[in-house]
Parts: sequence; C-alpha cells; structure tokens
Amino acid sequence: MKFLTLLWLSFLCLAGFFIPVSAVQMNAAQMLKNPAWPHLLGMDSLGRDLFLRILLAAQNSLLIGFTATFISLLIAFLVGVIFSEVFPRLTLQILNLLQAFPGQFFAFLIAFFLIETGLVSGLLGVIFALGLTHWIYAARVYLSFKTDLMKNQFIEASYAMGSSRWETLFTHFAPRMFKKTYEMFLITLPQIILAESLLSFVGFGVQPPQTSWGQLLREGWSFFALAPGILLFPAGFLFITIFLIDWVRSARVQVGRSY
Repeated sequence: MKFLTLLWLSFLCLAGFFIPVSAVQMNAAQMLKNPAWPHLLGMDSLGRDLFLRILLAAQNSLLIGFTATFISLLIAFLVGVIFSEVFPRLTLQILNLLQAFPGQFFAFLIAFFLIETGLVSGLLGVIFALGLTHWIYAARVYLSFKTDLMKNQFIEASYAMGSSRWETLFTHFAPRMFKKTYEMFLITLPQIILAESLLSFVGFGVQPPQTSWGQLLREGWSFFALAPGILLFPAGFLFITIFLIDWVRSARVQVGRSY
C-alpha cells in the first residue's frame, strides 16, 4: 500500500508538467460535454478537458499540502521541543488556549487578510494560513514525547556522565524524532489537503486563474444539476488521495501495535 500511495502521489505531482497549455484552452462548443473519448471525464463549464484540469489542480493542492505540512511541523517542533524547554508552563497554557478555538476559523481569517491586503498571492496565502494553524496537535505530541523520553533511565545516566539537558535532549531526542515526525506527517498532510479544499470551495483559497481541487469543487457545485461529473470527479480524486494516505497511516499504526 505504501508503494501504491507513493506511485499515486508521484503521478499527481508529475503529470501536470506534460500537459500542453493548448490542451486546456477554452472551447465554447465543448461546454459541459459528457465523458467520451478522448475526453475521459468530459468537459468543464468553459469547454476544457476536466481530467487534465484535475491533474493541473492536483499539483497546486499537493504543493499546498506538502509545504504547509512542513511549516506546521517545523512550528510544532520549535514550540513543543525548544520553546517548552525554556518556558514549560507558558507553553502548556498557550497550547490549551489555542486548542480551544477552531483552527479552520483562524485559517479563514489569515487567508482572507493575506489575499485581500495583497501581501502574498492566493497560493502563498493559503500555504501560510494552513501552515500557521495546523501545528497545535503536533506540538502537543512532540511535547508529550519529549516529556516521556526524559524520564527514561538512560537519560539519568547521561546526566550522571556530565551531559547538560540540551546536550541530552538533542543526543537522545533527535534520532527518535524522525519516526514521530513521519507519523505526524501522515496525520497532518490529509488534514491540510482537506482544509485547502474547504478554503478554496468557500472562496478564501486558491483564486483563478490558478486552480486546485477545492477550486474545481467550487466551480462544479454551480453546474452540478447540469453535469454532476464536474463536481464528482474532482471529489473522487480528492477522496482517493486522502484515503491512500490515511491507509498508510493506519497500516503503520497496526504494525506498531503488533510489536
């Protein structure tokens, strides 16, 4: 399953580079055409090949997903590991306070502010909005993992040999951090991909002429009664991607429990 997921994500990331611009130009005569060869998923509301547009949108959706996930995990590490070493009580209070508010609401506000003020483009605005609002859970996991690790006997032995707390932390925590980071990556990535789709669907995300799966869902909703495939096919690609990533995560959890 891990290989299948990697193959699927690689296909979505790379396929868009081989699509010529002429293949997705508007054609009024082909508007809302049903699936037929060579247009396997039909045409959209402006007569563009829907399958090719889904592949182009996948690049932006996955770019946002991977980049925002990296930003969120970086912030989570800095807060849960570094900041909590200096201000442990304050860190817990901040995490408790932020967790009391819905992260998606803050993502809406940040994306709206960045896009409307023109500080960044729509794509970068969505990346920053999602990266800055999806790190709280990961920070708690890092903090809990660090706290449990520092209670082990080999940590006490390290102190007895004269190592400082910072030396002990990076010597013993860093090598074990990668496994935990991979687990958090598999949890955070599908959340951010879904969050981007929601942002773009309600109009606060990726803006035309750029596109994403959420933007395609927004367009498809307007023509669902006339051509359901315009909405259902992008939703299907989104579902398959989330399902495969979550399947890898679930399989990893099951393997961990078997040991």
